[in-house]
Amino acid sequence: MYLSEKQIGIIAKKCTGRTAKDYILYLRHEKSKDYLKCSELSISDIAELMGFSSVDILFLILKKEKVIHPSFFVSL
Repeated sequence: MYLSEKQIGIIAKKCTGRTAKDYILYLRHEKSKDYLKCSELSISDIAELMGFSSVDILFLILKKEKVIHPSFFVSL
């Protein structure tokens, strides 16, 4: 079965209410929060593990989503 990029985008939008790109970014963001809450990894290790090019990018995404600063999760 072959689906074009456009078809995948339409299906993603119907199922999630987000574009495929936004949904993937959302999943990476949620997983990053889980790692920040429940792991011993450093913030830079988490950013790298989740495929962000730098810690600053992870900070920007968390800030955009109105999440508390990542170091807050680490201190819990």
